[in-house]
Order: sequence, then structure tokens, then C-alpha cells
Amino acid sequence: MKKIFLLMVILLLSNMSFGEVIKSIGEINGGINLLAMTEYNKDAQEQNESFESLNASSDFRLITSGGLVSIAGAYIFDSPSGLWAFYLKNDYIIVLDNDSKVFWPNSTNELLTMKSNLSADYFGLGFRKYFQDKWKNEQVNFFLGFDAGIMYSIANQVEGNAYTATGDEMGTLSVTPFGLFFGTCFEAGTDYWFNDNFGLNFKAGYRYSKGDLEGIFRGTGYYYPQDGSLMVQPVDYSGLYINGGISFSFGKSKAKESGVAQDIDDSISNLSNEGVEPSDVESISESEKLPALPSDNSEYTEFMKKGDIEFERKRYKIALVYFEQAALIQETADVYKRIGNCNFYLENKAEAKKAYTKSIELNPHDIQLINWLEKY
Repeated sequence: MKKIFLLMVILLLSNMSFGEVIKSIGEINGGINLLAMTEYNKDAQEQNESFESLNASSDFRLITSGGLVSIAGAYIFDSPSGLWAFYLKNDYIIVLDNDSKVFWPNSTNELLTMKSNLSADYFGLGFRKYFQDKWKNEQVNFFLGFDAGIMYSIANQVEGNAYTATGDEMGTLSVTPFGLFFGTCFEAGTDYWFNDNFGLNFKAGYRYSKGDLEGIFRGTGYYYPQDGSLMVQPVDYSGLYINGGISFSFGKSKAKESGVAQDIDDSISNLSNEGVEPSDVESISESEKLPALPSDNSEYTEFMKKGDIEFERKRYKIALVYFEQAALIQETADVYKRIGNCNFYLENKAEAKKAYTKSIELNPHDIQLINWLEKY
């Protein structure tokens, strides 16, 4: 088990070095966990058959599923291989039985009653691989996850009572079982974020975790002969699980700040692969001379500067991509004049005129551009 944890830590740290955390999230989910409980159910079935052979109606309940409450926290980070996440999770598997009973032969009077709480906590550390290359809100994100950790059962209780045929109590039993053993989960899931702070998620997976619960048997009366003995109960929490719930985050996602730039870089890469060549058009008169940009370090300014650099290199199609992105952030006369200039050199006359007209609407005092456009 230590080797598995060590391997996981090495894998996680090696992936972490590939990129920075772009979003931290929390998840609160509810669902159901199917449970194997092979040995436990076999014992219960044998008890039922044993009492029924004595003409006593027996109903020791089989455990096939349990409720699931899951709390998780994750750090999502970008890397050359796409989006990944490290996560910690705590799954609480609720396993309660309040109805196991045995009746006296040919009677409705109870002989034995049993109440048990075999709930368990799973604490795991793991990682996810998202299918998306970039983080965006208002999109369905799919992921695969793997985690490994510890399953533990503490402060649980098994209680029983024995009664005479007339209903008088003739013995009690109690056991406080404890168990600690390895567990691991594989899961697939999806989430959808409405904004930077709130979303929904759904997950389905398979958990493997089995071991023994142990406790000292305390008995009185009918159960006294077993008092002080050690109870060992094999349990198997392995099985499929499904859960869903809310996702939340605090603060703005770095992905939203950097994702646009990444989209532009991808577009530029595609344009470069197309072999963009400068246009042969020589000049658009004095309207090409544009005012200096403010140094406010905004995304708008960043895209404008990149566009100006590409424009000077006569890579007009690439410059146009930057200017159009800047216009999505902030509509100004300057950016539309630049869009017009790019389209002019690319010989997209209709688009150039449309952009120049928009620039004049935003700055009706640009007499030079107005006069030039009248001749265009």
C-alpha cells in the first residue's frame, strides 16, 4: 500500500511541474454505492437458513447498497497535455440495518433483534484528466479520475437483544467494530459551470475496498458465553457508485483570463501554418498612422500591441485576429481603424469600409479618416 501511495505522489508531483493551477474547486455530492458484502451476506443467509430449519421465521437483512455523501476539493491546472486536476475526497458510505429479526416458532413474538451500523469513511487522493484542452464556463467538461486511499470504520455499533417467548428480555449484546484498510476508485464524470463560482457535477465509478472489522463482543444473559470474545467480520465495500451535486469555487478562474489568449495563440498558429504572405497593396494614406496605446497592461492593450507588431511585419491576417479579439474586449475607434487597415491590405473592401465606418461612429472628429473614406 505504501508503494502505491509513493507512486501516486511521484506521478502527481511530476504532472504538477507541467503547469500552474488555474482553478480551485469544491464539490458536495449525494448518491448511492452498491456494495458486494460477500462474506457478510453469506453469514446472514446461513443464519436465516439455520433458524428457519427450526421453524423460526428469520430475517437477517442482506446488505447490497448504501447511501453516499461525498465531499471533494480539487486543484485544476494546465499542462502541455491538457487540463489535469489533483483532488482529495472524503466519501461517507452509510450502511444501516435496523430491521433484522428472528421470531419464535409459530409466533409473532420476537426471539432476537439486531441493529447495526457498519458505515465507513473513505479518504482518497487522486488525479483527473479532463478531455477539454482549455477551461471554459458554460460548457460540459468530461473527465476520468483515479484515486487511492484509506477506508476506515470507527465509532460504529452492533446491538442485539434476545427475548423469551412471552416477550421478556433475556440477554443483550453490543460490539463496537473497527477497521482500517486500503481502497481505490476509478471514476468518470462531468461538470457544467454556470459562472466562475457555481456549477453542477455528476460522477459514476467503481470502488474496490475490502477488509475486516474487529471488535470485542460484550454480552449478557443469553449472550454472556460470548462476552469478551473477539468478533471478526469480513466486509466488502467494493461496488459501483453514482453521485451528483454542486460544484463551487471562490474567485475568478485564471482560465478565463488566460484562455482567450490561448485561443488567439491557437488561431495564430493555424494562420502561420497556412503560410500567410504580406499583401502587395502599398498604402492606405495617412490613416495608417495610429495613436500610441495606453500602457495599462490590460488584455485589450496586449492584443493591440501584438496586432501592431504583426501589422508592421505585414502579416495582416494575423494582426486582424488580434485586433478583432481586442474589439471583443473593448470597442474603440482605434481598434476598428486597425481592423479596417488589415482588411484594406487583405483586399476585403467591404469589411474594411464597415470597420472604418464603425471607427468614425465612435470618433466622429477623425476628419482625416472621414475624408479618406469618402474617396475609398
